[in-house]
Amino acid sequence: LAKVYYVRAVLHHTPRGQHIEALADLDQVLKLEPGNSIALQARSKTRYALEDYDGAVVDLSVLIERFPGHAPFWLARSRAWEAAGVPGKARADRQKALSLDPALGIKP
Repeated sequence: LAKVYYVRAVLHHTPRGQHIEALADLDQVLKLEPGNSIALQARSKTRYALEDYDGAVVDLSVLIERFPGHAPFWLARSRAWEAAGVPGKARADRQKALSLDPALGIKP
């Protein structure tokens, strides 16, 4: 059942841009599978698209707790912090991403 909701979320999010419906579907996935990291990533992107940057930060923070060495999560959270108007935290997360993966080529 979680896979059905996830597929539906992807369909809502991508071709038709129905981000609110996608978010509802991803919430259903996370009710059924609370630790689903793919759904958390998708939900953070959907929240970002809806300009719910604080919500994106929350989802990315959960992912960072689960996978602290995954530089793209730090970079994504940096962008969410920046969009939310918190440049200090954005800079710190960008630095952390770069320290984990210098190949990202991020300019601090």
